[in-house]
Amino acid sequence: MFKRIIRFFEELKMFNVSFKVFEMDIIPEDSDLPAGAVVFADKNLVIQTGKGKAVIKELQLQGKKRMNAEDFLRGNKFEKG
Repeated sequence: MFKRIIRFFEELKMFNVSFKVFEMDIIPEDSDLPAGAVVFADKNLVIQTGKGKAVIKELQLQGKKRMNAEDFLRGNKFEKG
């Protein structure tokens, strides 16, 4: 499932930035969106996977401190879909 989530970070990959996901929840919910699509990115970072949605709660970008998703989204904007 993590491999599908990585698609979301294609924009970061262009800049050779790696990241780690420390905490997330999985919501088993079907959708017509492709895996890796951003479902919601306001206060929560929700990404469509092949078999549900991943709610990323805490992550760390290369060279940065661990941060919760809300802090990450304050400095990084992504379009839904």
